[in-house]
Amino acid sequence: MRPLTEGRRVDFQGKYFAAHTACLPKPKGKVHLIIGGRTAKVVRAAAQSADEWNIFGPTLELYRKLKTVLDSNLGGRRVEVSQMGTFLIGENTRELKENASRHAELFRIAGGADAAIEMLRGRGAFLGTVKEFVGQVNERLEAGIQKFYFQILNTQNREMVNLLTRTLKEEL
Repeated sequence: MRPLTEGRRVDFQGKYFAAHTACLPKPKGKVHLIIGGRTAKVVRAAAQSADEWNIFGPTLELYRKLKTVLDSNLGGRRVEVSQMGTFLIGENTRELKENASRHAELFRIAGGADAAIEMLRGRGAFLGTVKEFVGQVNERLEAGIQKFYFQILNTQNREMVNLLTRTLKEEL
């Protein structure tokens, strides 16, 4: 991918894929290449070729494990680290439960709000009251994640999206 993003021709013959092409029109300037993944193999590729490594919804334990893979394969390069994933936020516990209930209903999660919260927490989602949410973001910033892409799964819940926006502007 890197040669293509730099406007060069690629001639590659692999076991499952072949590419004999150039990127046209040629890119103007440098293309910011993001490689996303949660396996050591993908993280090594990001360390060697990407401008940014993105990990989807990791627990901090998984992130830290893969971050050591990234760091040990950089070879002097600088690669930004980002996290993408869903979130569930509420002004208070009651509002958080209401948003979790909407999420459970939308995605047909048996067990309602509590089951949705447990499932999302296990998947490394940002989840909690504003104070808890801010703490989770700060914890990940301290661990080396530099930017976040928040996945909006329930586009009808504008109040929660607005709360996310306010929280990011005012609290971080």
